[in-house]
Amino acid sequence: MIVLGVLLLVVVAVVVIAAVVAGDDPAQLNLVGASIDTTVRWIFITGAISLLVFVAGVALLTAGSRRARGRRREVKQLKAAAGPEAERHPAPPPSRGEHGARETQVREERGRSSTRPVSPQDPDEQTHFESAPRD
Repeated sequence: MIVLGVLLLVVVAVVVIAAVVAGDDPAQLNLVGASIDTTVRWIFITGAISLLVFVAGVALLTAGSRRARGRRREVKQLKAAAGPEAERHPAPPPSRGEHGARETQVREERGRSSTRPVSPQDPDEQTHFESAPRD
């Protein structure tokens, strides 16, 4: 398989080099009422770029669907492992703050829903203003 792949790559490289080097023949491209005068070289390069973009799009689509399928499978396994009790009492979503656990703890203690991360090194967070210099 590796030998066949290398052979195909060599053939493609030879075709690309031949098309670019010997592609000075004039060509006329007719697109929906518009005529474009160009060379065979530029038609080939445009087709090659279009093919590369198409292959990249298919690769992204495949990777995205594979990732989504894996995520669905993982969620299904986690739900099955958690049992019916977890469906009745869903867990709260995780905090996205820089100091996630500390932020959640401080919010629960204060009873407010602040999304600003609280630094664990700042014991007097209530009296400290961010715009004022510290003494």
